[in-house]
Amino acid sequence: MCAVETAIAHRETYPAKKDDYGPELAGLIEEGRALGGLDLTDILHERLKFNGALAAMFEEIDALLIPTMPMRLPSVADLASFGDDPNVLLRLLRFTAPFDFSGTPTITLPSGFDSDGLPLSMQLAGPVLSEGQLSRMAHAFQTQTNWHTHRP
Repeated sequence: MCAVETAIAHRETYPAKKDDYGPELAGLIEEGRALGGLDLTDILHERLKFNGALAAMFEEIDALLIPTMPMRLPSVADLASFGDDPNVLLRLLRFTAPFDFSGTPTITLPSGFDSDGLPLSMQLAGPVLSEGQLSRMAHAFQTQTNWHTHRP
């Protein structure tokens, strides 16, 4: 779905200005442009099922607190190599992509530093239209901690 949405967002300039795009973004756009109607419909049905499961979960809880990333913060060198192995990017986005896919609101907060002094973060996810509630929760966290005032 990300590929299709990216292709839509760039249809005014792609492929007319394809040479201005890097290989990773161009590849993502090409993937989105190539997706057939049946495949897109399957993705949309999966999104509806997933959104239903999230809505049911949020009937029982106010918010979900989870890490932002399942690994330490990648270095610039790590980021440069992500295009070589698509599984690395999938692992990096493991805790954020489901909420991007569903349109579920989230807010990311600093939550400390790893042993190398690199920042750590967490995210709060909430039901549809809970941005105000998430902002109040984030504010409450930041009034009790000072992670947001530290710099790596």
